[in-house]
Amino acid sequence: MDRATRQRCESLARTLRYILGVAPDEYGLVPDPEGWCPLKNLALALAEDKAWPGMTPTRLADLAWQMDPCPFEFDDKRVRLVPDPEGTLHPPQREQNPPPTLLYYGSRRKPYAVHRRDGIQPANNEEIVLAREAEMALRIARRREPKPILLEVNTRIAEARGTRLLSYGSHLFVANMLPPEALFGPPPKEELEDRPVKKPKPAKTEGPRLPSLDSLAQSSAWNPAMDRLIARDPEAAKQLLKRRRERKRVDWKDAARKEKRRGN
Repeated sequence: MDRATRQRCESLARTLRYILGVAPDEYGLVPDPEGWCPLKNLALALAEDKAWPGMTPTRLADLAWQMDPCPFEFDDKRVRLVPDPEGTLHPPQREQNPPPTLLYYGSRRKPYAVHRRDGIQPANNEEIVLAREAEMALRIARRREPKPILLEVNTRIAEARGTRLLSYGSHLFVANMLPPEALFGPPPKEELEDRPVKKPKPAKTEGPRLPSLDSLAQSSAWNPAMDRLIARDPEAAKQLLKRRRERKRVDWKDAARKEKRRGN
């Protein structure tokens, strides 16, 4: 490993050490009680930093062989700090602190109407991550969708309906569920109306079509020569049909005059 690569790895390791061991909440991350954090979530949070554009889970996992000894443990799709025997790192813990009246959650657009109607019930006993500031909630949500919808969570109503709220660091709270009565945001109908209208696809341009048998039966007898002319030279066929229509008009007038003379 050359010097530049080694320095890059050491810089990344220092950043990860701060995120996982000191203040994961500053990056909108909540590791599980054992300190494990999904590699995907960690990579998305790092990619928001100008120092680490395009960060991927694979690049993070490469630290396992690029550093010796490696200060991180990797388990399938998760990562955590190697336990610190000296106790120099103190990551935040889930604590029962009184929440503010309002917290914020960034919802994806597709399930938004369901969230407003039925509330939010996380799958697999996961936690719902809420933020003290609206911008942090949107920052977390943008990792799942470019244009999330901001929901305000009334913590008084939520706790009265059975929600358990625990603080995590200085920026986040976690909840076990959120009832619909505690969620406030734009009405789902208005949100759907704000979606960009899809532009209709331009009609496919097609070449000249041969007249159908039905149209020929209704207008005149089938004429193979005219079909071939339409296929070969549509402009010439157009002029020929125009002359025939004009001739028919003349013939009609002549026939009317003859009939009139007979009556006299």
